[in-house]
Amino acid sequence: MLIQQIRLESARIKGKSALEIGCGSGVVLAALAKEGAQRVSGVDIEPDAIGVSKQTLGAEGYLDIADLHTGDMWSVLDGRVFDVIVANLPQGPFEKPIPDGRPETWSFGGPDGRAVLDRFLNGLAAHLTVDGWGLITHFDPIDVAKTIAILQASGFEAKIAMTRLLTYSMDRLNKLAPEVVVGRVGKSIVSYGEYVFAEVHIVEFRRVFAGHE
Repeated sequence: MLIQQIRLESARIKGKSALEIGCGSGVVLAALAKEGAQRVSGVDIEPDAIGVSKQTLGAEGYLDIADLHTGDMWSVLDGRVFDVIVANLPQGPFEKPIPDGRPETWSFGGPDGRAVLDRFLNGLAAHLTVDGWGLITHFDPIDVAKTIAILQASGFEAKIAMTRLLTYSMDRLNKLAPEVVVGRVGKSIVSYGEYVFAEVHIVEFRRVFAGHE
């Protein structure tokens, strides 16, 4: 979904500096580069993810316009600002990490799912240029309205740019923190027999300033 929205935004990406927090495999950075970003930067807390990002960007011919950092979110950026910031952060609302063979940082968002997301939102304003904008993926059950309200309180315009129902396993659903699931089943979480789907959004944000109409 994030790459799909990026592909629709070529005109706003071309010639710009772009950052992804939680770059993982590097595929989103490659998409930003393909849409014309002048430079792409990625941060991930997992060293292995940075290694895979380098491989992905190298295979696509974009490693020369990339800089990648191992570290905890904003802490490794030394006050740098970017024209475009995107993120697909762990938002799993679990009471404890799920032992599924992947790093805890892959999906664990704390009991309310917002532990990582809120840290991202709180640091965003210090790293986005005055006319910058960005995109984040958002698991609906962890309260997309709250996220939009936080962005607005921080001086951003924010809206849902895309919504999709994505498959979600029954096993995973049963591990979600109960307080998150209550009120969501039958709404943003739906099931048909043994098949479960959950709403995921792409939230777009940009700074509010006089030039915006």
